Amino acid sequence: MLQNFYRGGKYDKILNENVDSTLFDETFIVFEVDAIKENKQLFPIVTLIIMDVFLQKMRLKKNRKCLVIEEAWKAIASPLMAEYIKYLYKTARKFWASVGVVTQEIQDIIGSPIVKEAIINNSDVVMLLDQSKFRERFDEIKAILGLTDVDCKKIFTVNRLDNKEGRSFFREVFIRRGSTSGVYGVEEPHECYMTYTTERAEKEALKLYKHELKCRHQEAIERYCRDWDASGIGKSLAFAQKVNEAGKVLNLRDNSPMTKSSGTDGVARGESQTRLGRSRKHVERWLGSIYD
Repeated sequence: MLQNFYRGGKYDKILNENVDSTLFDETFIVFEVDAIKENKQLFPIVTLIIMDVFLQKMRLKKNRKCLVIEEAWKAIASPLMAEYIKYLYKTARKFWASVGVVTQEIQDIIGSPIVKEAIINNSDVVMLLDQSKFRERFDEIKAILGLTDVDCKKIFTVNRLDNKEGRSFFREVFIRRGSTSGVYGVEEPHECYMTYTTERAEKEALKLYKHELKCRHQEAIERYCRDWDASGIGKSLAFAQKVNEAGKVLNLRDNSPMTKSSGTDGVARGESQTRLGRSRKHVERWLGSIYD
């Protein structure tokens, strides 16, 4: 089994090189494992290495830490790894850290005893998005997650109430912390949205801004969102389509091209950073209220 990981083997660098020490100084790290997720031999080992990096960093750093495992947790959802998952959860709590798993398929929750024993039973916080399409078969999920009838009523109001008037676009999420639960609206600044959007048209529009302005990614986002705000268009996709149709930077607030020495650019950038700063503080307070 380990032959491929020995020196000279196909994966000899995986276990025979030192960890990149710069990872311990970064505040936000994303490990993208899509390229190996179908590799049954490599995927679980790489996932474990990533988790071990978090454990080491968790012990070294004194500030709050959070490990979010998305689809990669499937690689370790086996009887052999159940105890390790429990250890990860319980150890994290001792070092002012938290662990979360994310799944998009409801069958992942109801179909694996490992999830129930090692993850759900050790999770103090549960977050659910719109579950309306599972309403007819929600009883099993309700039992596994320990949801009350009141919780379920709240869950099925997510994105269903007539509460949009006078508000910017938002989506709702159900959050249960211990025995306390509620439905919250998630409304993010345009800059945050454009940072992680996966919509192709929006990514192409942002790429156009970055290419034409010859600037860093952050500056492209700030200028793009400045024009988006000035356009009066509420929906992100509609504005992206407008940009793609024009095939150029729109310059809606001023008609002069953006330059690094532009005074108006400095003001706009300051406005964007102020909005982002307020957003970061809001998110930090919100997460703190959940995990404290």
